[in-house]
Amino acid sequence: TLAESIGSEICILKTHADIITDWNPHTGEKLREIAERHKFLIFEDRKFADIGHTVQMQASSGVHRILHWADIINAHPVPGPGIIHGLEKASLQCNRSVGLLLLAQMSSAGNLASSLKGCVKSEPETTSARDQF
Repeated sequence: TLAESIGSEICILKTHADIITDWNPHTGEKLREIAERHKFLIFEDRKFADIGHTVQMQASSGVHRILHWADIINAHPVPGPGIIHGLEKASLQCNRSVGLLLLAQMSSAGNLASSLKGCVKSEPETTSARDQF
């Protein structure tokens, strides 16, 4: 695989698991093994953007089981603190610490997300969940 052949040369491998046509339940496990062997991180660029419970299920189960193999994920903050809490629960469920990047803006032309004011703000309840996650 590409990850195996260049693994010793990279620090973070960015993936989009949902566009890999031959993904199967073992793909993530194999990728995790390669990352551990070559000492790189896996960033799954999924951009979670749903309510907490749905995001929890998307991250921990289904065909991709993202939190079982990814080191870093990202999410839109538009759904509110529930998305952070849902991803935190999924992380605990998978018994893994995973980094979460919250998207403050998008680079795509004409996007609507960048025009949302006050979407990312520091609140005690979201800060504590983020710190624990």
